[in-house]
Amino acid sequence: MRVALVHDYLNEYGGAERVLEALVELWPDAPIYTAFAVPGSSAAKAFADKKIITSWFQNIPFYNKLYSPLRFFIPSVLQQTI
Repeated sequence: MRVALVHDYLNEYGGAERVLEALVELWPDAPIYTAFAVPGSSAAKAFADKKIITSWFQNIPFYNKLYSPLRFFIPSVLQQTI
């Protein structure tokens, strides 16, 4: 069985990231698909040893400042990534 974990974005470590961490414990070899991961953020550090696959959204200049107003695009961004 192949398992992939999907998370909206990794920019800070909070409740959703704790759930993701529990899922990573169940499936340690599963890749994590996400719209973007902010390098150096608390969430990126927490999952630094895992395979994180980001979308094209990661390549947009200032993506970490734009994610809030563009949040409604994330489902379609992830559909294109997976």
